[in-house]
Amino acid sequence: MTIFKAIFWIAIIAEMVIRAPISKKQRKEAKSEQRVSTQEKTLLGVLFLGMFFVPLIYSTTSWLDFANYSLPAWAGWLGTALMVCALVIFWRAHADLGLNWSPSLEIRKEHTLIKNGIFGYIRHPMYASQWVWVIAQPLLLQNWIRWVSQSAGFHSLLCSAGPS
Repeated sequence: MTIFKAIFWIAIIAEMVIRAPISKKQRKEAKSEQRVSTQEKTLLGVLFLGMFFVPLIYSTTSWLDFANYSLPAWAGWLGTALMVCALVIFWRAHADLGLNWSPSLEIRKEHTLIKNGIFGYIRHPMYASQWVWVIAQPLLLQNWIRWVSQSAGFHSLLCSAGPS
């Protein structure tokens, strides 16, 4: 359904809008240490392919139509509700982290451990947000190739993080 594709892309834009002000401020801050491995860069690239590039191909072309499935409309609306939950968690995590956020492991001079806000309830709210996103996306974009690519990318990133 076209409405659910639109909702998905609105959510993508919302994530970018949530992250943009912190990213801009964060680039100006001095970093004491940056630990970005080739493996992490590769896994983030795979995640990008599964959660952005494949949905873009699905949404703008008919190349993946052979793998479409059909769910009742309520499933799409459930996906919408879950996507809103994912965005709220994502926003709150960024608001609580402030300049402590970085796309990869970076240490700053004024770095602090955040224990308040959403971090007082959820240990890893960014991952929690993405988990909810992983559940919502196949309800919005109903295509098994897109679902498998997204799930595989997210799963590989989580597995590389190891226990914490």
